[in-house]
Amino acid sequence: MVSTLSKTPRHLSAIFDTGTSMEQANAEKLIQEAAEFAAWSVVAGIATVSIYDRRGILKKNARALRIFTSLRIREFAPHQRHRVSVRLNGQESLAREDPDGEPPSLTIYLLSEEDGRHTLGSIAEALSEKVKAGEVSIAEISVGLLAGKLQSSVMPLPDLVVVFGPEMKFDGYPPWHLQQAEMDTLPDNDTFSYVAFAHALHHFATAEMRHGNRCGVEAVTVYAFSVENFKRSADEVSTVLEIVTESVDELVQLMRDLDGSIRLCGQRDLVSAAVLEGLDQAVESTKQNKSIILNICFAYASTAEIQMAVQRSIQERLTEQAAAGDATHSLSSAPINMVAALDRNMYTAGSPPLDLLVRTGNTHRLSDFLLWQCHEDTSIVFVKKSWPELSIPRVLAILIEWRRGKSVEKDKKGALE
Repeated sequence: MVSTLSKTPRHLSAIFDTGTSMEQANAEKLIQEAAEFAAWSVVAGIATVSIYDRRGILKKNARALRIFTSLRIREFAPHQRHRVSVRLNGQESLAREDPDGEPPSLTIYLLSEEDGRHTLGSIAEALSEKVKAGEVSIAEISVGLLAGKLQSSVMPLPDLVVVFGPEMKFDGYPPWHLQQAEMDTLPDNDTFSYVAFAHALHHFATAEMRHGNRCGVEAVTVYAFSVENFKRSADEVSTVLEIVTESVDELVQLMRDLDGSIRLCGQRDLVSAAVLEGLDQAVESTKQNKSIILNICFAYASTAEIQMAVQRSIQERLTEQAAAGDATHSLSSAPINMVAALDRNMYTAGSPPLDLLVRTGNTHRLSDFLLWQCHEDTSIVFVKKSWPELSIPRVLAILIEWRRGKSVEKDKKGALE
């Protein structure tokens, strides 16, 4: 029973699979499944849930979802309050059900693809206008500022994200909101049950989740050192930095053998001059190699990367407008252009799209890593072993399994066409 768990998420998020087209999606069935998911959350003592379906079917049926959720809460927990608040774009979209103004027993945030990269692009576009008007400076566009705008326009950060499907794929889910959430998968919407729901919460409570160039890989990105790692003891940080410095020559030789180039991704101002000198030499000595890219994320945080990309994209936009004599541009296409600018200004610009992310160390979250780069087709695999323990056969097995999954997916799409 979920009532015996040591902790439950304050905000539980679910990604529902709605098929490959609007015609295939059964809206009524999806509403019923989402209503049951929301009602079970109330039974578990969870007051905030968010439900993502890429095509926005639930958004179009928000009123029906609210009604069915209230009915399910009455059925599953007849003695609990059943006032449900449904929010779109971070705002309550439906009239209050309780005339006394009592707070809701459950708040549901409904999400679609529009709430992902395009929302961040729209925020960057709005900020560029404020910078142009002198209302804010580019330096004032901080991680905290972006976090506040994204939480008010989309939703608060979730503690647990449950993905319905055979593999961990986010299908366009808002990237910023994945930074520290625990994650779990359930087979699909059709087999979803209370037992599966309780199983996902059990994983959250215990925090123990299950789960090269010669292989045709064009780019590899490694999370070498997080910004958060600087908060560890001085001795531990010093030891890690010494290992990095001593390993640079060996890494350069390996990349030369593979005809690979090294790129450094992270906040350079946080790295000591001695360490930075060695890493810069590695980048310079391999920059002409073309067969494979190695992105080293050092002094890295994805939210800071997004912040940096927003600042640079706004500066680009203002420079372009000034050069064009402030020519009028199409407002309808502006957010899309800004999304492309954000892509171009990420540390990993020039690398191919992220196909596969392997998270080691028996941890079921992304830990502020490659949030923007995780797109609708990225597959995520969680393994128990730490990175030093991960053998070449295990890595090859992960790649083979991923390729098999892509082949099956391609066959399914071909059959539907």
